[in-house]
Amino acid sequence: MKRFEYYTFVLLTIMMLVSCNSREQYREQKMKESESKVDTITEEVEEQEELLTLTQDEEQIPVKVNDLAFDLFRYVRGLQQEKSFVVSPLSLAYIMGMTANGASGKTLQQHETVIGRNDIANSFFQKYARSLPKRKTAMIELLNVLAANKQYTLKKEFVDSLTNIYQAGALNVSFEDANAVNRIINDWLQQHAHGKVPTISIEPQPLDLIYLINYLHFKNHWSNPFNESRTELSEFKRAKKIVSVPLMNNRGGYLFFENPRFQALSMQYYDHNYRMLIVLPKTHNIGKFAYGFNYSDFDKLLDEISYHNVEVFFPKFTTESNFDLINFVKRIVPSATDINAAEYGRLCDLPSYISKVRQIVKIEVSEKETEATAETISNHTLKGEGEVEKDVEAIFRADHPFLYFIYDDISRTILLIGQYCGD
Repeated sequence: MKRFEYYTFVLLTIMMLVSCNSREQYREQKMKESESKVDTITEEVEEQEELLTLTQDEEQIPVKVNDLAFDLFRYVRGLQQEKSFVVSPLSLAYIMGMTANGASGKTLQQHETVIGRNDIANSFFQKYARSLPKRKTAMIELLNVLAANKQYTLKKEFVDSLTNIYQAGALNVSFEDANAVNRIINDWLQQHAHGKVPTISIEPQPLDLIYLINYLHFKNHWSNPFNESRTELSEFKRAKKIVSVPLMNNRGGYLFFENPRFQALSMQYYDHNYRMLIVLPKTHNIGKFAYGFNYSDFDKLLDEISYHNVEVFFPKFTTESNFDLINFVKRIVPSATDINAAEYGRLCDLPSYISKVRQIVKIEVSEKETEATAETISNHTLKGEGEVEKDVEAIFRADHPFLYFIYDDISRTILLIGQYCGD
C-alpha cells in the first residue's frame, strides 16, 4: 500500500545568557468515529492514545495556534515571496507554551496573548500529545527535551512544569563541551522516539542557560493512496515562467470545494482524524491570494467543504526551508527579546531574554510517503476515501502555486502550513 509519512524534527534552542455548540457536536461525532476506528485495529497499537476531549476554555488554544500559524505564514511569505516554503506552527507553539512557564509580568502577558492563558495552554498541549496515535499505520509523536547548563540553577517549578506537563526529558549537562551536549541530547531522543531522529548539532556557549527541544514525528498512510504508474511529468505554471514537475494522479471521493476565487481539496489519511488541505487559487500569482487567506477563511472552508467524486492531480515535491525568526518573535512577544525588559523570573533568578529563533524544515511529498524535518532554533539569552466507479464531478489540477495545510479534524489544529510554487 502506498503510504503517507510526515516526519518532522523540531529543535527550539533556548539559550539564556546570565545577567461551544455546533462545533462541540461535530467534535463529539469525530471522537466517536475515532473510538470505533481504534477498536478495529487494536492489534497495531503500540501505545494507546487518549481521545481528545477539550473543555470550553481549552478549545480556544487551537484557535490561538492557528492564528499563530497564519501570522507565521504571512511573515515567512514576506521573506520568500513566490518561492516554496513550509513551517511548523504547532512545534513553535509547543516551545512558546513551555517557555511561558518561566515568564512573568508583561512577558507572560505577551506569551498568553499568543498561545492563551498559561495553565489552559499547558492543559491543552498535554492532552494533545496524549491523543496522538501510536500505531504502525499512524504514528505521531511529540517529544520535548530540556537541556540545562549545570553551571546555573533553574527554578524547580519551571523544571517540574516541563517534565510533568510536557513530559520533557530533563538533562543537566556542562555546556563547555559541545560534543558531549549534542551526544546526550541525541541519545535521549534516540531512546525515546519510535521513528528515525535526525542528528542535531548545536553550539552551546558557557553562558547559555538552557536548550529546549521539541521533536514532532508524523507518519500516516494515505486513505486513498496514489499509484506511481500514473505519475507524469507535466507543466507547472508559475507567475513568470512554466516549469516541469511530476504530477501524481488519483480518482475517488474527496472533500472538495469551489468558488470564483479558488478550489480546495482535503485528502484524508489512514487515521481519519488527520488531513491535508490544499487551497488552489484561480490565478498563477499566489501573492495577493495568500495574504488575503486567513484563519477565518480556513475555518469557514472546513465547515463548507463536502464530498465529491474528484480526479486529482497533485505534485510530487520536496521543499526545504531555513528561517531566522527572531524578528517574528520580537513582534509577537516584544519584551521577550529585549535584554532590559524580558521577565523570566519563574525560570531562573538570573536575567535572560530570547536572542535568536531559527526554524529549519524539509518536507518530501511522493506517491509512497511524505517526509519532513524541521528544526526551530531560538536563543533565549539568559467518512473514508477510496477509488470510485462513478463519473468524475470535478477535476482538481494543482499545476500552479497553492497553499497546503496538515491538520487534525477534531480540534482543527494546524501541524504544518506551506506554499508550493514549483521550485
